[in-house]
Amino acid sequence: MPNIVFVLGFAGVVGFVLLIFGHPERCPHCAKWFARVVIQRWYQGEEVVEEPIDDTQNARKISKRQYRYKEKYACKFCQKDWTEEIASYRELEVGVIKNPDVSAEKVSSPMPWWKKLAWATGLVFALFVISLIIFDAGILMDPLDQIHEYVRDYFRAVLSPFDGSQWPSRRTLLKVVEAHWILECDVEEFHQNELGGSWDLASRPLVASGSFEPPVWPTLPSDSAESVEGQVRVKEKRSFYTIVLREESSGKLYSTDHLFQKIPGNPKGIDPLRLDEPLFLKLQKSSSVWEGEIQESSDGNYFVCLEREKP
Repeated sequence: MPNIVFVLGFAGVVGFVLLIFGHPERCPHCAKWFARVVIQRWYQGEEVVEEPIDDTQNARKISKRQYRYKEKYACKFCQKDWTEEIASYRELEVGVIKNPDVSAEKVSSPMPWWKKLAWATGLVFALFVISLIIFDAGILMDPLDQIHEYVRDYFRAVLSPFDGSQWPSRRTLLKVVEAHWILECDVEEFHQNELGGSWDLASRPLVASGSFEPPVWPTLPSDSAESVEGQVRVKEKRSFYTIVLREESSGKLYSTDHLFQKIPGNPKGIDPLRLDEPLFLKLQKSSSVWEGEIQESSDGNYFVCLEREKP
């Protein structure tokens, strides 16, 4: 399931719960949700009403006893009160129900430190999630078990421009010395069982790989475009691209399946570029030399930022 479906579904559930529970408790004066408290209820009388048993036309009706009340509410935040009339099919408690016990001093007092900490934590987490999605929107479509890779790359990319001592940067020339690609495709086939007359499902992977030459998908069955029982069905396609760059001045090799590129007009910003087929085709020439920048930490981690191909 794509992560975007999970995120939107979770947000929808949270929003729906807040709506059905928070909005009915809204204060008409300060407009805050989850605010009203019933402090008093008066019994007004009762009546017998006809209630249909379903929504169909000419549905049979039954008689119900309905009790009418007048309720007085108070806001937990602004202390203002108001009165409404309600109806109920069951008897409710009357008299003084609950005192919100909110003094003017409490209303005007500053927010406690623990509430400030909770709000700050929630805000930081929300900003982290938003920036993570902006940093690489692919996180919304990849499987859940790949999220840790995005988080790792996020922290590397975000922190590296601000910490020159751990990530020293140097200008250099980089030559492509290796370029590998692997293409995988899962194929399902339905074989008829001669004994039982039923269809048995069999699955097999198709794999193709190469170096430097353009990627070519493995030969797929001719009827793979159809997805009906009794024929071959292509389930999933996966592609993996890796290039190895050699620094011309030191001879060091840098292998990567993703690159980082300077954001135009932003000297400290970088864009993540995962190696897809168009980018691989741009880099896969064994004779190409690129001008770029390497940011390398003391523990061996590095960023390779390519700017332009040297003519």
